[in-house]
Amino acid sequence: MSTSHDPTKPPPALARPAAAIIRLLDAKWIDRDGLDELFIARRSADEFGTRVYLALACVFMVGISGPMSFAEFAGLPLAICFLIHIKRTFRIWSLVFVDPRFYLLLGLAAWMAISLLWSGDARQGYEEFGALRWGWFVIMLYPVLDRRRVLLAAWVVGLLAGNALQLVHVLQGTIGIEVFSRAPGRLSGWWSPVVAGSILCAALGLHLPAAMMGHGRVRLFAILGCVVTLAGIVATGTRGAWIASVMLVSVVGVIAILRVRPLRRSLVRAGIVAVLLAITLGATAWTLRESESASRVATGYREVHAAISEGEFRSDTGARIYMNMRAVQAFVTHPVQGVGAGGFRPWVNEYDTAHNDISHAHAHSAPLHAAATLGLVGLTLMGLLLIGAFRGAIRACEHLGSYSAGPIFALLGLLLAGIFDTVQVNAQSAAQLAIIISLCPPVLPTQFSRDRAA
Repeated sequence: MSTSHDPTKPPPALARPAAAIIRLLDAKWIDRDGLDELFIARRSADEFGTRVYLALACVFMVGISGPMSFAEFAGLPLAICFLIHIKRTFRIWSLVFVDPRFYLLLGLAAWMAISLLWSGDARQGYEEFGALRWGWFVIMLYPVLDRRRVLLAAWVVGLLAGNALQLVHVLQGTIGIEVFSRAPGRLSGWWSPVVAGSILCAALGLHLPAAMMGHGRVRLFAILGCVVTLAGIVATGTRGAWIASVMLVSVVGVIAILRVRPLRRSLVRAGIVAVLLAITLGATAWTLRESESASRVATGYREVHAAISEGEFRSDTGARIYMNMRAVQAFVTHPVQGVGAGGFRPWVNEYDTAHNDISHAHAHSAPLHAAATLGLVGLTLMGLLLIGAFRGAIRACEHLGSYSAGPIFALLGLLLAGIFDTVQVNAQSAAQLAIIISLCPPVLPTQFSRDRAA
């Protein structure tokens, strides 16, 4: 009996709304040719102003990966330039208002604000709400999205600058000047160690596709970027980022292998990748066997074992597991609305008074924290926003072996890091998320989509 699908029949009931949502997120009502004409007209009417706008946008893209104070001020010149050009670029940036993701972002902000009504700690809720402030740059970067390649390059420069400051952190003992003060084995430069791990997972995602599937000088640069970024991730001492980076490399590696034809060649490449990976991991383990990083691995293993088998949560990793467990319980107790933005710690303290001394303000997991504080409503809004970002990133990718594919895997890297870190609450990692969303609208100018050099 044949089970083939008849294309003349309507899709299953559950598939119809899903397909409708995808079509909505793709915003196919935006005319690509008309969008292209708007950008051409803008450049022709004010070439100098367009160059100034692009330069300030690049300053922002570099600065967004800096320390928090620098990142805040880096966007100020762009904001001023946007206001000066607000009327001249209106026909371009106003297209944001027909982008469904903009309304998802507004909806998420509105729901977070409403949730403060039942939050046990409104002040903490305001801090979590503040991480959404980077969303305004979705509008401000829109007038220069025809130069997305330049913006991506500026973003990479900013991230590599963070790696350079990590090197300064490593060498500060040698040069006799203390620039950064962190715990032993947490060489994170101007970022905090946990935030550094999440940001560098996004950076690794930017480099990986060109490194594994690219060619020529771009591939060589991307390979160097991967090596530097992986070294930076190891240096942070952030164990969650270590795990996330391994998962990310594995995903991109599998994609790179499956793209090789015929199958025999893909199997050969798989063997080569496996051997190289084994050699790399072995050499890394041997090099770090007596370092602080190796000590953190052993300590983490002991703490996980103690938390699971003995219920001992009074350790660094044990407390994180405890927060994960309480987040699940909070979601089960308040599945629709959650406990409110900022209300996680008060709810945990009320739920289990015996562990008040180890409770944290967040769940140490992006999805679990969102579920616990914002419930199904918040999870749905966040999920649709991320799906829209992935769809935009995929549609903007001309070739998987180029940096134009970077935002796809940068977003994946950030989400994998989010398994162990609340990336949507930490301001600096939330800024990286906003950058990815900004660079991946449903429709890009045609000139960029034809630029295979990106």
